[in-house]
Amino acid sequence: MFHFDEKIVVLTGGGTAGHIFPLMAVAQKIKKTHGKIKFVYFGSGAAIEKRIAQKENIPYCKIFCGKFRRNFSINSIFLNIFDFFKSIFGFFQAFVFLFNLKPTVIFSKGGFVSLPTTLAAAVLHIPIISHESDLIPGLSTRLIFPFVRRLGLAFPVQLYPEKYHRKAFYCGIPLREEFERNWEKRDIAGDYILVVGGSSGAVALNSLIFEIAPKILEKEKIIHLTGEQDEKRARHFCESLPPDKKKKYTVLKFSDEMPKLIREAKLVISRSGATAIFEVAASRKKAIFVPIASNVASHQFYNALFLKEAHFAQMHLQNQPSFLLYKKIESALSSRETSIGKIYFPKSAELLAQIILDEIQRSDFRKIKSVFLIGAAGVSMKGLGVVLQKLGKKVRGSDLKMGGHSASNIVPGIDLVVYSSAAGYGSPAEVELKKAEELGIKIMKRSEAIGWLMRGARGISVSGMHGKTTVTTLIARIFEAAGLDPSYLIGAEPTRQNPTYNLGKGNDFIVEACEYDDSFLDFPTQIAVVTNIEEEHLDFFKGGISQIKEHFGKFICNIYAGGVLVFCADDPNVSELVKNNSSLLAEKRINTLSYGFGNKVDFAVSQYKVQDKIASFKISFSGEEFEFKTKVIGKHFALNAAAAAAVAISSGISIQAVATVVENYTGASRRFELMGQKNGVLVYSDYAHHPTEIKATLEALNEMYPKSRKLLIFEPHQQSRLNHLFPKFVEVFERAKVDFIGILPAVVIAGRDEKAKYSSQDLVAQIKKRSKIPSALFANYDEVLLYLKDNLKKGDVLMTMGATDVFKIGKKYLS
Repeated sequence: MFHFDEKIVVLTGGGTAGHIFPLMAVAQKIKKTHGKIKFVYFGSGAAIEKRIAQKENIPYCKIFCGKFRRNFSINSIFLNIFDFFKSIFGFFQAFVFLFNLKPTVIFSKGGFVSLPTTLAAAVLHIPIISHESDLIPGLSTRLIFPFVRRLGLAFPVQLYPEKYHRKAFYCGIPLREEFERNWEKRDIAGDYILVVGGSSGAVALNSLIFEIAPKILEKEKIIHLTGEQDEKRARHFCESLPPDKKKKYTVLKFSDEMPKLIREAKLVISRSGATAIFEVAASRKKAIFVPIASNVASHQFYNALFLKEAHFAQMHLQNQPSFLLYKKIESALSSRETSIGKIYFPKSAELLAQIILDEIQRSDFRKIKSVFLIGAAGVSMKGLGVVLQKLGKKVRGSDLKMGGHSASNIVPGIDLVVYSSAAGYGSPAEVELKKAEELGIKIMKRSEAIGWLMRGARGISVSGMHGKTTVTTLIARIFEAAGLDPSYLIGAEPTRQNPTYNLGKGNDFIVEACEYDDSFLDFPTQIAVVTNIEEEHLDFFKGGISQIKEHFGKFICNIYAGGVLVFCADDPNVSELVKNNSSLLAEKRINTLSYGFGNKVDFAVSQYKVQDKIASFKISFSGEEFEFKTKVIGKHFALNAAAAAAVAISSGISIQAVATVVENYTGASRRFELMGQKNGVLVYSDYAHHPTEIKATLEALNEMYPKSRKLLIFEPHQQSRLNHLFPKFVEVFERAKVDFIGILPAVVIAGRDEKAKYSSQDLVAQIKKRSKIPSALFANYDEVLLYLKDNLKKGDVLMTMGATDVFKIGKKYLS
């Protein structure tokens, strides 16, 4: 048996080079960054498996396994029965080995070799990451799919049956580093025609070549990889050729130099096994694929058919006459270029390595038993605490609202301390952080802990200066309505209609990804949303808008390869960001989906209008147009709905399901929230604290109540924001279509704020100077309430606004 103290990953699958090399490519990527992780190969005992595993210095273990033969002859029936019992024995053999080895994760490349190992792993509750190379999932993939954590697919997910979508991710096929270098080299014309029968050989394909080789050799050289079975016949054929043609025909049984052979070829003729296809694609070579007979295995036929229909390569059936193959060779050689490179996935091994590492980190999190939250009364920390408790963790915490911070709160037995952005070093919470350091307790930012929770799931991260909460909430509601049972953490107080935290059983983890202190860089993200970018949080982004765009660039470049980026094309900063990073996004095969009110976007919003306090608009995509209706007013909400729709459609959810959720959506907490009514006065609350948000909310308020008298009470949040954005605050208020503006003193954030450059009094003075809107400065909430008591009348609309406790004014008025 093998004895390792480090984390162990079991690799399984094999029998052919197409299974083995991808396993090794992923192992190599992990070894480069995480040298302590060890690998063990569970294979069939085939010589090629042992040789490659030994070359990679990976311990090898033979597991008995059986193959299912689909040609129902008497001989096949007896062999299938025999192999069935071999597989049963292999299952118990693998069970014992895995029980003693205790690997952290299994990485399966599929094939009959992997079945005993993966089924034993399922019984032992060892996480399984599996990879399927073909367009038609193999029998082993179909059998083990219910037990796998994630399934990597060689081709885009939408090309596979829907039942695989929830656990699946698009990743291409991991190839050896030599093929990655082939991808980087361009415009190599090639010197010969390369014929590849596969590591096991291809008698029918070889026969076709023998028939037309004399004619081909009049103009071209041929290198012919025959496989072990047919080498003797090929050499006999070679001897029968005239001397001038014999020297242009090279026979090889097998080659370890495949990257070089393909790179230097002008045309490749090959079986249509998926790995062979991707090796050709990585080398950008013209190709003709000859699938194995469908009565033996249909997957190669469908692989080749897909390439033919997509105009990536030519297809030839082995029962078609050889003269047709010759014509296809002539056609391929005369064509100028090939587009087969479009299916190559350059970051395949890197992505699969990351998925495996995520699963390892997820296993580490299971060992955490006791967590202490610093800043536990904050909105997002409360949600995190509930999710941790649902995971069975013991959770305690501290906050200024819970009696303050003390070093005595941190005691031995705590496994992890998590702190919020507002309760970090330099704040009153520092005493607890230093005590945790003294006791050697692991310390994490809130965002790092959430990122840890997200490992192993499909991360959906919603970023942007404005609209994050609404978009994240909409996505959560849509995914719930679709029956996907997602996990989510949203930065708003929960309501009965809109819970903001959940630990679901589904494979998606949806988060509101705040840019402050680079929190959004801690989230493992497969689908990212960027709603807008402008100056905000300038106490952290001291370099202004250029630094903000730089950090958002890091965020979108962190999206996992094969993922999705949904972005608002109406925002010039966002559009510029996507354009500047387009090469890397393309290299990582990230699907970019734009939305906005413009025409040249993937999800176009149009015909927005408000009638009888109901907003309607249309969203067009893929040549179709759909109407939406909602009680939530504002063009900004229509954009938020389009962002959520793009995420949903890319996840296989119908547009009708999206429209139903949007129609029934009541808004997140403190996002244009109707708090109640008293004496004919409607009282609203909104979280808007940035000039852009204020402008959008007030426009929506005026659309909803164009004839009503509207009173606004605003409390600035953070002195640094008021300092940096003062002219924009003045501009938005002087143009506001309201009948009264009341301003409270700015709320100062302890430990991370600035001295006052501008004050609320300055803001009121500028509003009075630049507009005719009545305005006043209030010292506190009680003064506001006295004013409202004397001045509100039936038919008025009151809006309290700010990222503070200003909503309590509305609550007190209503009570």
